[in-house]
Amino acid sequence: MKNELAWSYRVMFVIYVCLLIIASLLWILLPVKSLLAGFVLGMTISFYNIFHMTLRVRIASVKVLSGSHKLMGLKSMTRFLMVTFGALLVYKLPAVFDFRTFVFSLLLGYLTLIVVTTIETGKQTRLSLERRENIGNNSKSEISRDDV
Repeated sequence: MKNELAWSYRVMFVIYVCLLIIASLLWILLPVKSLLAGFVLGMTISFYNIFHMTLRVRIASVKVLSGSHKLMGLKSMTRFLMVTFGALLVYKLPAVFDFRTFVFSLLLGYLTLIVVTTIETGKQTRLSLERRENIGNNSKSEISRDDV
């Protein structure tokens, strides 16, 4: 489980950095600064929430696997407060941040997480099916009627 989370974490980080670079280039080239500022703020909060949740799940899984009976929370209040802080920034500075792109980009991290984990789960399923087929097709492991 640790390797799957690490792979998802790396892919999500690469996607976030690419989106941040593209948004920065668009910031320089286009005159719609408030739209891009709202997008970058929402995207940063969204990906922070994903990375924080991944870290907390990793910590909780290590605690469970070690046999600890201490309950580990996922710190959902921290993620909720980050979204609230972003919404307050957008509310207080409407000339700097656009509300529509902020709300849209808050969903971006979660949608990216769904796509990345779906792709990884599909890969793992295909690999396990291929392993089963290879074991079943091994002629040494099968006993025919003629052998009996």
